[in-house]
Amino acid sequence: MKKPVMIAIIAVVIVAIIVAIIVGISLNKPNKEEEGNKQQEITDAESFKNVMQEKGYMVMDAKSQFANYSKIEKVYIATNESYSYQIEFYQISDDAYATSFYNNNKSKFEAAKTENSVETNNDLENNSKYTLTTDDKYKAVSKVNNNIIYLDVKTEYKDTVQKILEELGF
Repeated sequence: MKKPVMIAIIAVVIVAIIVAIIVGISLNKPNKEEEGNKQQEITDAESFKNVMQEKGYMVMDAKSQFANYSKIEKVYIATNESYSYQIEFYQISDDAYATSFYNNNKSKFEAAKTENSVETNNDLENNSKYTLTTDDKYKAVSKVNNNIIYLDVKTEYKDTVQKILEELGF
């Protein structure tokens, strides 16, 4: 075989290998929609803050509003960019206090029930979640270990916040 033909064959083989590698990398890379829907493990207030900021929320430290409550270690409020709703996160130092905090907010939501309301209630050892949908509100309080998420939003944001709670593991 002639030298120029050999060089051409080698060049074609190298290009084919490079194309195969690029295609393989792109097939293994998750698309943006899949990345946005994956569950993120929230273990404390800082991880909540970081994940919500990555999602484009404005996150404010609200601990000063609870300065008289020593067992509430950290409080963050995540607000969407139009300030239409907020998601509150509480990191509590003591399991008994976290359970009491959860039960108190659950009771407040239960008091808002009407005959058209729909509620869900899941109580497990370290995870509890109560939701209430009324004519115009979606309310949820969820406890995972000593972390609590609280929200009270208009029903038009229900699907959005439910998706976020699911992604956060709450």
